Amino acid sequence: MDRKEVAETILYMFFGFVIAVLGHAALGYALETDYPVVSVVSESMEHDDVRTYREWFTDRNFDETELEKWPFSKGMNKGDLVLVKGSVINELEAGDVIVYRVGGGKPIIHRIVWINDSRIYTKGDNNKNTDQEGVHLAPPIQDQHVQGRAVFRVPLLGWIKIAFMNITGLFG
Repeated sequence: MDRKEVAETILYMFFGFVIAVLGHAALGYALETDYPVVSVVSESMEHDDVRTYREWFTDRNFDETELEKWPFSKGMNKGDLVLVKGSVINELEAGDVIVYRVGGGKPIIHRIVWINDSRIYTKGDNNKNTDQEGVHLAPPIQDQHVQGRAVFRVPLLGWIKIAFMNITGLFG
């Protein structure tokens, strides 16, 4: 490659980065959240093991037909890209899939299992316990922790972000 081609490549990469950053900011503004697009980075929302999803809920008196009506009733897979709409606690209900962030931690995308006294209890569909029991991934989620509710998913597209995270992790 000659100097002109190198300069053009660098320029295209720079503009691509600027467009991505501006697009993310505009989407965040439109969807009223700091996390308008997230990638599912673990297997916690997958439905490989029916016992951790369907049986867990039915053992706690959730109706099977109700489970089928829930958003993302078939789960989410690692590598899915998810669109998130900002929400407040009084707009949410059991079965909704939310993105929350406690303290300086990374955003987590899990399903609401209960809301009690303005506190949300969540669970990854593929996890044995709620996030508030067992290993205590998080305390009961409060309104200020909620980044939004998952509204749409694109299978596999999140692998781009996961790959980027893995690459940048090598340098930091």
